[in-house]
Amino acid sequence: MVPDRNDDARACFGVIQQYLIAGALGLLRRWDQRFVWSPGGEHAVAGCTVMAAIEFGCEDVSGALVLLASQDLVSAMCPRSGRVDRDIERELLGDTLGEFANMLLGRIKHRLVGHALEPVLSTPTCVLADELVLPEAADELLAWHTFRAARSRTLLVRCTTTLGAGFKLVVGGGEQPALREGEVMMFDLAEGKR
Repeated sequence: MVPDRNDDARACFGVIQQYLIAGALGLLRRWDQRFVWSPGGEHAVAGCTVMAAIEFGCEDVSGALVLLASQDLVSAMCPRSGRVDRDIERELLGDTLGEFANMLLGRIKHRLVGHALEPVLSTPTCVLADELVLPEAADELLAWHTFRAARSRTLLVRCTTTLGAGFKLVVGGGEQPALREGEVMMFDLAEGKR
């Protein structure tokens, strides 16, 4: 049986979700080992007051990640360097969740190279509010994920993806990245060596 476009779409979306879960747990567990994943989460949006959104896209594939968290969780993740006034604290909350969204999507992008996909990433957009309400997503594929370490430490991620009509998932067809996530390569510019 030849897989139809819907099979390719589901397979690609499943791959993105696997990379999202692994990437989020990898990042969150560096901060707190107790984080666990569960599917779903749209029911818990009411308790979230910090949001970061970041988009990705390449030929025939586009989508977005929306991260929602309580102020308590993001505040605990913020770097601290002494006393900070309230206005700077609020800005720091948005910057922290925005950078987390950027790192998470960067990890997903890094893994998609092995499928001959190299999406371009947008700059994260961040919102702080007393109550966040998300519009319904019109995208073709949508999934919610919950990452929780404790009752007040919950991160929700909504992933949406739209695939073009000509899209086909390449399995193992792309060039593998030279580095693993988190590695740094130094260059000796004078001699052109790594």
